[in-house]
Amino acid sequence: LVYHGRAAASSKGGKVGSFFAAIGGFTLVIWTVYPIVWGIADGSRNLNVDQEIIAYAILDVLAKPIFGAWLLFTHQSIPETNVDIGGFWSQGLSGEGAIRVGDDDEGA
Repeated sequence: LVYHGRAAASSKGGKVGSFFAAIGGFTLVIWTVYPIVWGIADGSRNLNVDQEIIAYAILDVLAKPIFGAWLLFTHQSIPETNVDIGGFWSQGLSGEGAIRVGDDDEGA
């Protein structure tokens, strides 16, 4: 993901490549802080239970909803990330592939 993901994102454009690097760095930092908090709280017993819960709650909020909102809002604002799906999926249920009973022009 690091090598091929970065190359694929950079091939989409500069904004996509820089966003991929930013969101990847954010994830790396947040996921690195989790074991540090564990080492300080459980490993060395320097934090009490309330402080540990607050630290994990802050990390959870940053890692899940903040990350998700950042990803969705940025995806919406960068047109290079849009995927063009043609054929049936772009037309929906417009009659393509529908069974037509009684519409036989040949009389068979």
